[in-house]
Amino acid sequence: MNTIMKCRTIAALLTSVFVLAACSGSEPAAEKLAETSPVAEIPESAEADPAGQSAAEAPASVGVPAPAAEPALAAEAEPAPATAAELSQDEQIKLGKAVYDSNCMACHGAEGKGVEGTFPPLEKSDYFAKDNTKLVHAVTKGVNGAIKVNGKDYNGVMPAVPLSDQDIANVVTYVLNSFGNNGGQVSAAEVAEIKNK
Repeated sequence: MNTIMKCRTIAALLTSVFVLAACSGSEPAAEKLAETSPVAEIPESAEADPAGQSAAEAPASVGVPAPAAEPALAAEAEPAPATAAELSQDEQIKLGKAVYDSNCMACHGAEGKGVEGTFPPLEKSDYFAKDNTKLVHAVTKGVNGAIKVNGKDYNGVMPAVPLSDQDIANVVTYVLNSFGNNGGQVSAAEVAEIKNK
């Protein structure tokens, strides 16, 4: 692939990213992309493309963002964001609390006590004390039917919660380390493995 085709391919990909960011309502991301990406310019003296057109004859890509740096150089220039495996337990607990507050607290309560007979407690829960995969399954697949938690019967429906593997790992780690539970940590990779069983 010649230089012109490479530039056009990269420009088209970046335009797609720009349009998706703008359409998704992520205005800060779209503005940042527009501010940090110079406009692609193809020199008139560039070699001809496979169709035989010179750069001057080819349709111009006016206003198309160009890459700020080659991908390999960009990776060297700034550190990559922390991956799921790199999050500490404390970071997961902090992030998991936010997920819990947004998705779980309405039923299980701020203190994880639940509602007797309706929503099982997460506080000092024997349901997942010896097997934290039960907690991962509850979030990823939901719970339907009779279960026993801390000696009391519950027979209801908890729908699956549509979260990313990382958010699930964070909220499960939060619950395992809160409400008087025994502690523990679950990674996003473990969530992916558990939910596919």
